[in-house]
Amino acid sequence: MNMIAEARTRQVMDACLSLVFGVLLILFPNIGAGALSIVAASIFYVVGAFYIFIYIWMFIYHDFFLLVRGFLFIMAATLIMLYPADFLLFVTILTSIALVVQGVYQFVYSMELSSIKDKYWYVDFIYSLILFLSGLMLLLSKPVFGIEATVTYMIMAGIMFIVDGIFDLVIIYVLKRDFNFQELK
Repeated sequence: MNMIAEARTRQVMDACLSLVFGVLLILFPNIGAGALSIVAASIFYVVGAFYIFIYIWMFIYHDFFLLVRGFLFIMAATLIMLYPADFLLFVTILTSIALVVQGVYQFVYSMELSSIKDKYWYVDFIYSLILFLSGLMLLLSKPVFGIEATVTYMIMAGIMFIVDGIFDLVIIYVLKRDFNFQELK
């Protein structure tokens, strides 16, 4: 099989995996949230152990901050394992604030594009509204909608995985069609 066909097959598999993962996150958001906290804690444990190992392994030059970073990562991982709901709420709040801020930046950028008479400024404007409203929905999900913020976060993540998978499949199809069309010329 040639390289292009192998790459296309790999991209199709990635897109299908993204679709399946998105559907699972939408159907089982609480399990997805638990898995996220376990994976985050595991990564923190591995990184912390790595820093401590490097500190011990370096016989001649001991960097004290490697040891401190290692213990901080291990402490953070332990806190994540002890309080997974608080960790998920923290991640959700940080993500929602980042979405709101990014939405404001995109809005300003779209207005700058509008002022220089760019003909596609509205695409950035729509994107800024989507970002801003997504962040606002995450921040206000509990008081307004009565849904836990982490559940909303997981459902939104599932939707984003599905959208990503669909766009990947469309792009793969269009590129394959255009590539085959170019071969015929």
